[in-house]
Amino acid sequence: MTGALPAALSAGAVIGGLLYGARPWRGGTGRHLSVLSAAFAAGWLLLAIAPTPAAALCAVLVPGLAMAPLLGTGFVATSALAPPGRTTEAHALLVAALDIGCATGTAAAGPVHTPLLLPAGAAAAALICHTARRRLTPSAASCSS
Repeated sequence: MTGALPAALSAGAVIGGLLYGARPWRGGTGRHLSVLSAAFAAGWLLLAIAPTPAAALCAVLVPGLAMAPLLGTGFVATSALAPPGRTTEAHALLVAALDIGCATGTAAAGPVHTPLLLPAGAAAAALICHTARRRLTPSAASCSS
């Protein structure tokens, strides 16, 4: 089952990425980032309440649907906010932040064993994205609409 959960998450991400990329969406990158991060966080709640392994397998598809569009939108926002000539470094910092978040969550999962840890972490990330969206400089207005 441990291999099936990441596979189901990835399958959801492929489906979500295809659906997201299939048509244009209203609103700017900042709004997309807020909505997708909230959807990603909310999607993990289903996994926390899944009563059986089969239900957990189905539940993990839901945050997967938001995962690829969220990552893509994160990279678009990072590109828009990076200083000229520093896009590569900005993307490297984004990947490092994702890796640090994964490592921190994995480390916390051992001593703090609760099914709510994942949705709580995702909700914190959604709150950070929403707050950051409101604090963008006027030069990054294309990312905040």
